[in-house]
Amino acid sequence: MHNSLSPSTSGNNIPPLTKDKKPSKLIKVESRFGELAVDPGTEIFFKHGILGIPNAVSFYLTTLPGAKNDQFMLLQCKEDNDLSFIVVPSQYDNQLIKASDLDDACKVLDYETENLIVLFIVTVHDTAKERYLSINAKAPVLVDANSKTASQYVLQNGDYQIQHRIS
Repeated sequence: MHNSLSPSTSGNNIPPLTKDKKPSKLIKVESRFGELAVDPGTEIFFKHGILGIPNAVSFYLTTLPGAKNDQFMLLQCKEDNDLSFIVVPSQYDNQLIKASDLDDACKVLDYETENLIVLFIVTVHDTAKERYLSINAKAPVLVDANSKTASQYVLQNGDYQIQHRIS
């Protein structure tokens, strides 16, 4: 299923990771993109790590350096400066994943749907003919904004693709 639909929504109502409206004092973090200034209040914790990387459990969700489009963010690992993921944040009511599938995932993870942030991991494909982006719609990162806990959750519905093309 090819779909150029973006998973994010306009007028983003994504729950904030920090309860305070103003950010904490920024800290410097090294990354594969160079030095980043991150808000420590955006740190999220993966109890079991990301799929295939069980020891990477602490990440900051921050702006993507040099991004021309603020729809993309960076999920930067705290334990490994070279480990980061470009992500597209979305909310519970998005255009890509059915609410019933997110409800099921939230029940399993014990997350409240009103506090849910959905992060789609982006892959850049660079072929001889074209360059395009895809997101992993089959295994999004689900974040409980209140507890700042996260899990990469494999959705059981076969409708979702690991490489869902976006524009």
